[in-house]
Amino acid sequence: SEQPTEAANLLTVPAAQSTAEDVAIVFGANENSISLSADAGSSTVIVSLWVEHGALTVATGELLTFQKGDGVDDVAMAFSTIAPQLNSTLNGLVYTPDLNWSGSDVLTIDILVQPSGAQREALTESRTVPIEVLATNDAPQLSNLPNLVVNQGVTSASTSFDLADAETLSADLLVTVASSNQALLPDSSITVQA
Repeated sequence: SEQPTEAANLLTVPAAQSTAEDVAIVFGANENSISLSADAGSSTVIVSLWVEHGALTVATGELLTFQKGDGVDDVAMAFSTIAPQLNSTLNGLVYTPDLNWSGSDVLTIDILVQPSGAQREALTESRTVPIEVLATNDAPQLSNLPNLVVNQGVTSASTSFDLADAETLSADLLVTVASSNQALLPDSSITVQA
């Protein structure tokens, strides 16, 4: 069978995108559309999209036949549809970075346009959109502290809790505690041990 012809202008993609950690990018929302040229006519198109450090969700799954993924929170997906439907599918495509991840990612889009009507040969194109996910300082996570009941006459009691931070090693965290009733329990009598 004949190899598809490499095309240069089937897909229009935006310039590099950036977002904060844990914040999604919606393509088509801020002049960052991904679109297929009208030159594809009403041909059947086969599309593959993937990223390395996040998930993709198409705007609509209408008239799509999936070969990989299902169009919702997929690291990679592949589907076929008709060319006029593709722009609706990609207008509103959502990229959601991995939780608490920051760094460089790339959205890759491969498309194959099948021969149809006056277009007598298959056309193919691959385009990429660089994505930069900017780090943010996540708040440390403290487990719920249980109420501590101490009977009269008891001089000490203890409780435990868990503390974690996505950006800081546990050994490097500084923990400060304070009493809400200094007369009953002065700060100086509270100690924290790892």
